[in-house]
Amino acid sequence: MQKQSRKRRARAFPCTLLTVLLGSASVLGHAETPSYRALLESAQASAPRLLEQAANVRAAQAQERQAAAWLNPTLSATYENLGAPAPGGVSQRQDTYALTKAFELGGKRAARIEAEQRRTAATGSREREARLVFASELAVIYATAEAMQQRQTIAETGLGRANDDLRAAQAMVTAGREAELRLAQARASVAAAEAALASSAADAIEALERLSALVGAPEP
Repeated sequence: MQKQSRKRRARAFPCTLLTVLLGSASVLGHAETPSYRALLESAQASAPRLLEQAANVRAAQAQERQAAAWLNPTLSATYENLGAPAPGGVSQRQDTYALTKAFELGGKRAARIEAEQRRTAATGSREREARLVFASELAVIYATAEAMQQRQTIAETGLGRANDDLRAAQAMVTAGREAELRLAQARASVAAAEAALASSAADAIEALERLSALVGAPEP
């Protein structure tokens, strides 16, 4: 019973993980598998790689806006002779206040703005390139995950047929119509089918874990 429970969890995990990737209620085998386009759109708001690039663009845009602003004036204060004696009752303290305003001459401000604009453009180009690379990598991993799930489905079908054959062999051996060798062969086929299912389930889980890590989805 415990062995069968582990098998059921292994078969259910890929379906559950793919459901989490899109936040939907789809279950493989009972509903339509989420499309690559839908998964790509969902990943725009969760993939760590894309979120990092988007943050870099926002930071560059903020720097560009800051570069376009005029420099703020500076207010400074200086206090002298605070502890000096006061002959004749006249304090020797001197307070000096200065308001300084810097003016950028010779095209310095324009050059600073242009430099930040170029930096923003370069950051935007890197973000677009990162999105293209991400979409390509997601397509490969998504196709791999689909193939592994199909392989798992085939393995499940094979195990079902092997169990049917085992039951038939047991009935024929009990009725004396087949030798014990036939029953041993059927049991060996079931064992091989179980091993194939376990292997395909592990491969499907691994592929979906890679998919989950890429798009930044939490594991169930």
